[in-house]
Amino acid sequence: MRSKIIYTILILNTFLCFGQGKVIVEGFISDTAKNPLFGGTIIAKKPNSNVILAYTMSNLQGLYKLELSNSLDSIVIKTSYIGFIPQLKTILNKTTSLSFLLIESATALKEIIVKSTPISKKGDTINYSVARFKTAKDRVIADVLKKMPGIEIQADGKILYQGKPIQKYYIEGLDLLEGKYNLANNNIPIDEVSKIQVLENHQPIQILDSLVFSENASLNIRLKNKKIFVTPASLGFGASPLLLEASATPMAFSKNNQFIGNIKANNAGVDITKELKVLTFEEFTEQKVLPTINWTQIVPLATPLSSKESWLDNTTQLTSFNYLKKLDKDYQLKISGSYVNDRQNRIGNTKTIFFANDDEIIVNERKENRLNIRELLTKITLEKNTKQKYFKNTFEFNSNWNSQFGGINTNEIVQDLAIPNTQINNSLKLILPYKRTLLTFNSKVFYNVKNENLNIKPGFFEELVNDGNNLESIAQDIKHNFLLIDNKIGFTKGISGFTVSPSLGLSYQNQNLESTILLNNANTVIQEDGFRNDLLFSNINFYLNTALQYEYDLFKFNVLLPLSVLKINATNNNNSLDRTLSKLVFNPKISVSRDVGDFWNLSGTTFYENRFGNINEIFSGFIINDYRNINSFDAPIRTDKVTSYRFRVGYRNILKGLFMNGFYSNTNTISNLILDYDYGNNGSLTLKAIENENSKRNQIIGIRTSKFFSKINTTLKINLSAMSQKRPNFINNQLQLIENNQNTLETAIDYDYSSWLNIAVKNILLKSNSFSNDSKIQELTRNTISSEINIYPSDNHLFQLSYENIAFKNKTTSYNSFLDASYSYNFPKSKSTIEFCYDNILNTKNFNSQFISEIIQTETTFIMRPAQLLVSYKFTF
Repeated sequence: MRSKIIYTILILNTFLCFGQGKVIVEGFISDTAKNPLFGGTIIAKKPNSNVILAYTMSNLQGLYKLELSNSLDSIVIKTSYIGFIPQLKTILNKTTSLSFLLIESATALKEIIVKSTPISKKGDTINYSVARFKTAKDRVIADVLKKMPGIEIQADGKILYQGKPIQKYYIEGLDLLEGKYNLANNNIPIDEVSKIQVLENHQPIQILDSLVFSENASLNIRLKNKKIFVTPASLGFGASPLLLEASATPMAFSKNNQFIGNIKANNAGVDITKELKVLTFEEFTEQKVLPTINWTQIVPLATPLSSKESWLDNTTQLTSFNYLKKLDKDYQLKISGSYVNDRQNRIGNTKTIFFANDDEIIVNERKENRLNIRELLTKITLEKNTKQKYFKNTFEFNSNWNSQFGGINTNEIVQDLAIPNTQINNSLKLILPYKRTLLTFNSKVFYNVKNENLNIKPGFFEELVNDGNNLESIAQDIKHNFLLIDNKIGFTKGISGFTVSPSLGLSYQNQNLESTILLNNANTVIQEDGFRNDLLFSNINFYLNTALQYEYDLFKFNVLLPLSVLKINATNNNNSLDRTLSKLVFNPKISVSRDVGDFWNLSGTTFYENRFGNINEIFSGFIINDYRNINSFDAPIRTDKVTSYRFRVGYRNILKGLFMNGFYSNTNTISNLILDYDYGNNGSLTLKAIENENSKRNQIIGIRTSKFFSKINTTLKINLSAMSQKRPNFINNQLQLIENNQNTLETAIDYDYSSWLNIAVKNILLKSNSFSNDSKIQELTRNTISSEINIYPSDNHLFQLSYENIAFKNKTTSYNSFLDASYSYNFPKSKSTIEFCYDNILNTKNFNSQFISEIIQTETTFIMRPAQLLVSYKFTF
């Protein structure tokens, strides 16, 4: 404990070393007639250097104010204004008043080219000009966002700013989609957008804005017109096989109403279901109380790392709507719903090698998987968010009827899985002022029912379940009910510069797991307790959470002091299993951040946390996970003690379009349980948990850099990271120390060579290796290069050529190349487009990939979509 305290003091001392006194330089800019000059540029620089320390602009009265934090003896102040001679003055580095009298310049300008500023900053808002980043190939918001420095879009559509996920996604300041912003990014025409704003240090709850600071960023889409009603639509046909694609996305935006609807269907490999995915953390945690437990599965087939359009064999229909209406008294009503019917086929071959101590187990399989996804989602939200009151109540009802089929070696082994699921969720948050205090109340009720039935033919695990006799079939039935009720009350108050937010609450979880194994077409139910579960799992948590915030000069301190009395109980009615855990838990967290000048930000976080196992880690009766894996966790309740230190350095220079951030994280976990992997000669796995204290360690370090070169309209991004993980495991009764390392270098450039040519290139190099007991087991290198060439011979024509190559190198090397081409013509009068797409020109039939872990090496051959031609007509009405 002493070392942790010393470590924390050293962290704080590091920040204090940057705590030089703040210097303020302010004054007045005018012409020789003493008329104020509005919009003059004032820059503070190092003497004899071009390093900019701070910058600002004069206001309507000609006044300016610079804030600096550095240890220099002197600084240079430079001011400039169009039509006037620039001036420089060297001053002592101390708070002072400094005014400028600028003299007009008689210099004649040969040529004036007016361009909008690509990036500008006002307060905590960074504005990206869409016009400066948009090219002829860009159609929707996502096309432009991915080129903006400081912003990244991940494969699932999640938006990162300076390496961190955005907190909110607004359209004209309204949160219509509540986290499902793929729907806007992939459908709103970019021609309707004027600029994209990043709201730094954004506090989404207005009543907390002056009390509780936030260091998270949100995104706001500014539209060109106050009222917009558009319906982008498309209709496409193609071969081979017969391809169909249709979509219509009606949208309406006005001062008091916002609406986005969506009707889409295709069998051309386009994944339209990702538009229903919740991507922001807050909405995700409200919708998903705990990660969904998948008790059973068909053995999956690893999907390719290439674009989904190259391999997704789908038939998908989707309809959704999202509506927001402003009501009287500043209330907002949001209603959303969706239904998706998605059928997918996946076919391929796998060769899996298990390194079980000194043995090598090789399993060859041909897998044919069919996935059927049918989901109905509904959500109703009533919200009031003003300076005087915050109220938000959200009710959700979600239901799905998903099923899966898996055939192994041309149906030599058949797997059928039905997994219907129903979920009801209601959350309420209320904040009201009382004198000089804000009173808060939170309530959450969540209920989930999940049934799973996995049937496997022929039966497996004969030695374990049937005395070694052959089985015609084996089935696993599961019913899992989950109820959560969580209520808390608290207040927020400012006291002498501090913001104190204590809350008192009670959380209650009740889960019931019933599982049964059936043999030979369900004619025989295994009655032994070791193969059944009737498990009751409860978690009662009485807690006092105290949050403390303090701002001093350029420092921000955030302290969380959660204290709880926890009782977990697990009782299996089939046997004598009765696990109880009662504990007083304290999970402190300290965060410190500091702005250094106008460009740098330093932050650090340290926390200690107790984490406890869930119902899926406490069942004693065997449960079949798939035809190769059967699990049992007859062990105490898992208890993890987690200690973590995280550091982040951020830099952004708006004038230069340069964004950088570096980070380091070190997390150590001490657990009372260790996993025991017991592999059979056919690759089957029996997984158990053993009571044995052990330690795990994860470290990650990285840097992200992005730069926009405005003169050549080019964006360059470079990301570099290294990750290391160490943990012990039992493998076939032998304790092994496992170490996994992964290094990644990612570079991307989007270059406008001229008005008629755009080139985009992205490369990802990943190297990973695994060690066991200090002996290297295996190493894998993966290199992905993707490039895109866009040619605009005239205003209405666009030729596009895309190439992707993904290479794997382990003991052998495999290459996967894909080439796509398209041509589109815009009809200027009707604002419609006809597009011809020729995908997989090389007719690459298979995607060959490799995967390694500490004990497994897998080679997969995935059957790809054939070469296909699709003709689409895109229009707006």
